[in-house]
Amino acid sequence: MNRHSLRLPVLILLSVFTIISCKKTNTLNPYPNNYRLLNVTRTATPSLSSLQIVNENYRFVYDNYNRVTQVVYTTNNAAASNTISYLTYVEDTIFKTTRFVNETLAEKDTFISDLRGHITKSYILGQVTKYAYLVNLLSRVDYNDTNYVNYTSYNGNFLAAVSSLGPAYKGTFEFFTDKPNRNGDYLQLLSMFKFGQNIYQNSSLVRNITVPGTIADITYVIDADNKVTKTTAVVTDSSGSYHTDVYQMQYETY
Repeated sequence: MNRHSLRLPVLILLSVFTIISCKKTNTLNPYPNNYRLLNVTRTATPSLSSLQIVNENYRFVYDNYNRVTQVVYTTNNAAASNTISYLTYVEDTIFKTTRFVNETLAEKDTFISDLRGHITKSYILGQVTKYAYLVNLLSRVDYNDTNYVNYTSYNGNFLAAVSSLGPAYKGTFEFFTDKPNRNGDYLQLLSMFKFGQNIYQNSSLVRNITVPGTIADITYVIDADNKVTKTTAVVTDSSGSYHTDVYQMQYETY
């Protein structure tokens, strides 16, 4: 297991949370519960050390059960490719097939879910990852049965990340406890891009994620309907270099 991927467990979605105390829980539906993500545009503004501004767009397509069946990804990044990910649901298994726009196969992943719909195991690029839950909240992740990450929390929000690799991989969190979690939450966005669903069930919108060498400060713009319309993450490393990721959301009702 790559040790760097465990050093940044949340930012790259290889994390899982141990819930010590949870007085509030969320359902798997977004908040407000009659809106769902239609389109997300991400603009990455670099620090002075880089000149390229990266634009990415994620378009979501749903079935009659409100499940994501397609994620259409486009970008101006010459190092990346435009793709379409197709998600197919067969009993407890989700098959994710990603193709380039010319229909050439890019990647095939598989997710296994439990009766609640939570992903309990993923097979991604030859890596097997297991996820355990306490009610709707993740409690642990195991990577190829070798390393793991546990997270402590309070009142449904994460406090600290503890890795089997030791204190050098510990992370901490802060939340806007007066702002309930909903579509547009930074963690939720990253999860939607990868899994087509929210595997994070924090009670509030995440405000800060600090892991060794990296700090992400997150702010939100919320409209009169309580929808998050813009999420901004300023990510700074220990050298002072930074970049700003701005996510702008469009919604549809169902």
